[in-house]
Amino acid sequence: MMLQKTGERQIGTTLDDIRVDHRARYEWAAGLVRGGDCVLDVGCGVGYGATILAGNARRVHGIDLDEETIAFAEQYWSRDRVTFEAADACSLSLRNSAKFDLVVIFEVIEHLVMPELYLRSLHGAMSDNASLVLSVPNEAVVRHTIELNPFHIRHYTPDELRTLIASSGYIIEELFSQNQDGVFQDETGWTLIAKCRRDPSFDDFVIDAEGWNAAFQKVSREVIGRGNVIRKLQKEGRQAAERINAQDEEIRRARIREDASQSVIHRTSVDLHHTRSEVSKAQSTIIHLREVQMETERALSEAAAVLSMQNLELQGQKAQLATAALTIEKLELQSQKAQLAAAALKKAQLKAIKDGEKKLKAQLKFFNPKRPTIVSLGRLCVRYRFFVPIVVMAPLNSFYAVYKKVLKTRSSQSAR
Repeated sequence: MMLQKTGERQIGTTLDDIRVDHRARYEWAAGLVRGGDCVLDVGCGVGYGATILAGNARRVHGIDLDEETIAFAEQYWSRDRVTFEAADACSLSLRNSAKFDLVVIFEVIEHLVMPELYLRSLHGAMSDNASLVLSVPNEAVVRHTIELNPFHIRHYTPDELRTLIASSGYIIEELFSQNQDGVFQDETGWTLIAKCRRDPSFDDFVIDAEGWNAAFQKVSREVIGRGNVIRKLQKEGRQAAERINAQDEEIRRARIREDASQSVIHRTSVDLHHTRSEVSKAQSTIIHLREVQMETERALSEAAAVLSMQNLELQGQKAQLATAALTIEKLELQSQKAQLAAAALKKAQLKAIKDGEKKLKAQLKFFNPKRPTIVSLGRLCVRYRFFVPIVVMAPLNSFYAVYKKVLKTRSSQSAR
C-alpha cells in the first residue's frame, strides 16, 4: 500500500526517501539507547525512526493514531525486536504494558492542543529511571502561522518548552537544538530537543483547574481560528475549482491541437525519413567524392614532385646554357681579336709589299737587269767601282726570279 503525501509526515520505504534532518534526529537519539533498553517511539509515523532506534535496544515499540500509517510501517519497516501498534499514548494498553526505559517523541508535541495531559499520561509507561526525549519547532527561529504550518497547533520558544516540561512532571537534564549541520547543545537551531527525566516530586493526581480552564479556552480560540481558516480555504477551493474547469477546457482544446500536431508530426516524420534517406545517399556520395579527392590530391602531389624535379633539371640546363653563352661570348671576343690581328697582319703585309715595291722600283730605276743599259752599268761601276760586275752579275738572275715572284703574289692579292 502507498500513503498519500500531505506534508504532515515523512513517507518512504527506505532511509534514502526520508529527509536528512529527520533521519539525523533519530540517529542522535539512538546514541542514548543503552544495551537491553526497551524503547517507546510515540508518533512513530511510517516506522523508519523505530528501525533506527533498534540498534542496541532489546525492544522498540512504535505507536501512532493512524491505522493506515501503522499498516504501512508493518509492511515496510518491521524488523526483529521492532513492533508497531495503532494506539494513543493516553490509552490504558500502554499503562498495562511493560515499562519503557526510553520514550522518544519527535514531531508530535506541536500537533497537540493539550500537550501537558499527553506528556503526563506517559508517566505510567515509563520505568523509574526512564528518560524522555522530545522535539518541537523553535518559535524563536521558525515563526508559526496556520498558512505555513496548517498541521501545527503552535511552536515553542526555549522558555516555553521549559515551562511545558516542568508542568508535565519532568525535569530537563539537557537542552539541544538541531539545524542542517546536526544536533548541538545550544538553543539556536530551528528544532529544540529536550532530554528529560521524571520529576519524583510531581503528583499525577493534582488537577490545576485554572490551568485546565485556560487550556479549554485556548482550544476554543484554536477551533474558531481554524474554522475561519477552513472557510477561507473553502473559498479558495471554489476559486481553484473554477480555475481547474477553465484549465480542463483549455486542456481539451490543447488536446485537439495536439491531435492536429500529431498528424503534422506524422507527416513530418515521413518527410524526415525520406530526408534521412537522401542524406544517407548524399553522405555516401560525399564519401566517394572524398576518396576521389584523396586520389586527386595524391596524383597532384606526385605531379608536383615530378614538376619539382623537372624544375631542378631545367635550372641545371639554364645554368649550362648560361655557361655555354659565356663560353660563346669568350669565343666571339677571341674571334674578334683574331680578326683584328689578321686585319693588322694583312695591313702590315700590304705595307711590307708596298714598301718592297717601292724599294724594287727604286732599285730597278737604279739598275734594271731585265733591261740593262750602259748607263745603269756605269752607275753600278761608279757606285761599286770595279767590284760591281763581279758582285752583281752573279746573283742577277736570282734577283730577277724573286722579282717575278713578288709581281705574281701582288697580282693574286689584287684579284681577291
